[in-house]
Amino acid sequence: MGKPGSPTDRQRAIRAYARRIRFADEVMERYRFNRSMLIQILLEIQNHENWISRAVLRRVSEKLHVP
Repeated sequence: MGKPGSPTDRQRAIRAYARRIRFADEVMERYRFNRSMLIQILLEIQNHENWISRAVLRRVSEKLHVP
């Protein structure tokens, strides 16, 4: 077990998920949720994270109304 008060693996995973989603939202906001900027948005996310998680892809798809 870890130190008392230290985050569990699950807590770290939840925080990482939230951080990735928040970053994706910030990028989409910078591009004003313009779906014609989809490639640029995905590239910026990928450059920051070195990959694009399924959750982030889903989020971008929902926000930009791209299937």
